[in-house]
Amino acid sequence: MNRDEFRKLIFPLTEFEKAKRQRKEENLPAETDSVRALWNRDENGYLILTNSGMNEYSKNSKDYIHAPIYNRSLNSHFRLIVHHRFNQREFHSTEFISVNFVYRGSLTVTFPSQKDSLVLEEGSLILMNSGIVHRLQISDINDIILGFQIEKDFLREELLSGLPDYSMIVNFLIKSMTGRSTSFCYLVSDFNDDDRIKNVVEDLFCEYLDPNSLSAAAVSALLKLFFIKLAANETESLSLNRKDLIFRIISYIESNPRNISLKSLASEFNHSGKYLSRYIKDQTGQTFSELCLNARMERARFYLTESDLSIDDIARQCGYTNLSFFYRKFRERYGVLPRAMRLQSHC
Repeated sequence: MNRDEFRKLIFPLTEFEKAKRQRKEENLPAETDSVRALWNRDENGYLILTNSGMNEYSKNSKDYIHAPIYNRSLNSHFRLIVHHRFNQREFHSTEFISVNFVYRGSLTVTFPSQKDSLVLEEGSLILMNSGIVHRLQISDINDIILGFQIEKDFLREELLSGLPDYSMIVNFLIKSMTGRSTSFCYLVSDFNDDDRIKNVVEDLFCEYLDPNSLSAAAVSALLKLFFIKLAANETESLSLNRKDLIFRIISYIESNPRNISLKSLASEFNHSGKYLSRYIKDQTGQTFSELCLNARMERARFYLTESDLSIDDIARQCGYTNLSFFYRKFRERYGVLPRAMRLQSHC
């Protein structure tokens, strides 16, 4: 299958989508009880989309275009999905890491603890950790959303080898692969000016929908290229997000420790510096300067233990031009000098 054939397949409304549109117009529940029965619920009553339920859904759905696309001969623990339009699924979490790419139109993502929804425009994507309660809203006939469902067992060293060790995204994936806990929730990244990521996504779907003897190798190469592009974009327009304003502020500080200032923070969040300074103190009990120091020290610790950058380069990456000051602050925080921490991490 080539890209033109793929586009011709996903653009027209299917009978499944026509029925969904009718249910929406009649204000009926989006999912039937038989579909809900495939998944569990958490202690708060939210659906948990399980891997086994997704595979069962894939086998039994009458509309294969909008069911998870699963081919064990190509890759275990990995599914693709063309989300159906007029999607009204209730709040839920997943057992898998998900990627949703806005191929055309827009996508609205809502979290129960946030008043404001995220609206992703064409060319943007959201990478979300498992266990995050959310809702995807795909309302318009022109909205086409392509998704990956990545089980943690799918992540392998060969997929991530060669990617930068100091990438926060790669660090999250490695922690997921090795079963370590992570506070990562989700990220939004914009590829509106880069058609290459769109081409990679299209090619993945083409291989899955019309596999051949070389498709397994092609899928592995395309997935690695996808994560390379995602990691490369981290230094350009990555926006790390959490569940509330204070967490978004903390994430922004953590992502920009080198050049962060109260002025740049005010510009990013459309509030005055005075308001943000007071808000940060009220919410965290720490000052803006203390949060910046935390972010710089944590970034330095990460580089020391997870990269081969020189200590001088690490200091500069974290916004320090005075090396003596950097060494003093690091020792105050961790009780050892940077070189000693690096040696301890390699023991």
